[in-house]
Amino acid sequence: MADLEATSKAEDLTFFFGHPDATFDKGKMKPFFLPNRTLLDSLKYGARGAGKFIVVGQKGSGKTALARYLAETTKSKLVWNLNVREPFFSRSVGQLGAYESEIELVLVNLILSSLANLVMARKSDFSEAATKNLERNLHVSLAEHFQKVLKASKVKTRFFELDLDLVLKAEKTAFVDYGADKYAESLGLCFSEKPGLILLDDIDDLFLGAEQEGYGRFVEGLCRAARTINTVFEERIHFLIFLKYGVFRLFFDSPKDYDKLRPFITLLEWDRQGLEDALRKRVRTRFPKYTGDDPLEAVMPNHRPEEVKEVLDFFIRLCAGGPRDVIDLGNRAIELAGEPVLRPENLAKAEEGFSRERLNLLHSEYGFRYPRIQELVEMCFSGRPAEWTRANLLKFLEIDVLGNGRTSRAFDKVEYFLTATPERLLKHLFSVGFLGYTVGGAADPVFVLRDPNGSALGKATRFVVHPAYRHTLGCT
Repeated sequence: MADLEATSKAEDLTFFFGHPDATFDKGKMKPFFLPNRTLLDSLKYGARGAGKFIVVGQKGSGKTALARYLAETTKSKLVWNLNVREPFFSRSVGQLGAYESEIELVLVNLILSSLANLVMARKSDFSEAATKNLERNLHVSLAEHFQKVLKASKVKTRFFELDLDLVLKAEKTAFVDYGADKYAESLGLCFSEKPGLILLDDIDDLFLGAEQEGYGRFVEGLCRAARTINTVFEERIHFLIFLKYGVFRLFFDSPKDYDKLRPFITLLEWDRQGLEDALRKRVRTRFPKYTGDDPLEAVMPNHRPEEVKEVLDFFIRLCAGGPRDVIDLGNRAIELAGEPVLRPENLAKAEEGFSRERLNLLHSEYGFRYPRIQELVEMCFSGRPAEWTRANLLKFLEIDVLGNGRTSRAFDKVEYFLTATPERLLKHLFSVGFLGYTVGGAADPVFVLRDPNGSALGKATRFVVHPAYRHTLGCT
């Protein structure tokens, strides 16, 4: 076996391929991350004055890993990870405004005034001329405006303080006359040599209320705020947002301004080759002295010639969300083996726990958009076929799901169920990654991971339950 620079302690084997959630991966992300040059080249960061800044992906598709990679590798004056460790922003979104335009204006001011304070907290990293300009001009202007209209601000030493509680109670029209352009000169000067980078990940953990009706308006207001900041500051400040696909659907399903935001949105997609490369990159990182052609052979000693393909087929077949699934399944198999070795029999044993957890993830990813979706899937598809013709599936959804008295009573207060038609419910089940489709005689089904918009869903002739869910549901 190749020289493994890692112990075989139980805790090391548990996360042999890394933590499934990149938030908790220890150390630097760069050695583990597989850069997608096409994606990276489309984003607004570094020296670029334009580009995409709204990254959408399923849970486990690599959003957090991408955010960490950008934070580690981008040459920036300041990197601000705006996340759950920012209690100042941890508020119910209903307090930020009733309309998308109000939310946009409030967020532009909260984010840019907070960024100005971060600059002053790291004063030694910036030129004296820039920080003096910020202190003498921007902070004074901010204080005068908001003291006048809100009586809710003050300048204390070199920091500007905005009383958020008063802001949230105030009429949001107070922000109309103080837009991003007011910050442009002073903050722009601070980032004239190297840009600033703002990264916002897992917004539903920071901005509370994803289960409430108006969260889609908030998501649109946030995206509009990012567009405004990126447009005004061009290459000097980059504001990137990473959205779970379920959160994005809250906005996408009922937008007011989607056409104007669409050019700035990119979807994280994974094909077989990308997932295989991601797995190999993880293995090579754990076996840095391996010099063979395929790093997977390092965790498969004395393997049969066809065994590498068998293992890869198993990984790809069960992958419903992206690299997270590959990492999680690999970790489970390694832990079952008790040593850093991948064997088909251990992967098969790992499927049971993996499949159960994958079903549970439907709720955490999509529960606020489709309440109790996991329960609906379990109630209606347990013991049912894994493959359906279009006609048979629509008939089943009409009679045995929507027309079933037990199911109707169980979901009599769930809006997406009450308003569903068989076609609409089919689309919901595709959108959450439960069902995939084929068109004509195509052999491989297409799931939301490859086709987030369901571009050919209406032409589909056959539907299949994703293999990740079949074991725990007992699909035949």
